[in-house]
Amino acid sequence: MTAWNELFQTDEFRAYRRKQAEEIAGIIQSSVVQMTSGNERAAAELKGQLSIISRMLRLPESLTGDEKVRSNLEAQLQEDVANITRFLIRESLAGE
Repeated sequence: MTAWNELFQTDEFRAYRRKQAEEIAGIIQSSVVQMTSGNERAAAELKGQLSIISRMLRLPESLTGDEKVRSNLEAQLQEDVANITRFLIRESLAGE
């Protein structure tokens, strides 16, 4: 577990998570566009996507037992969610 703990505290891991947040935002945006375009299954698909996204974002927490690292990962998760929100807002404004 020590190797995981070291990885989760690197700048490279944070850079990976930022890129991951951008990709997640793109998935969410695409699903919302489909919903507004009349795709009747898009809402159910989005719900499933969000469930998978949540599990993927929380995966690192399950790989460590170190409470300090888990606390740090939780703070990072909150930052990632904020980044996803910012990306969606920015893309929405750019589309107008």
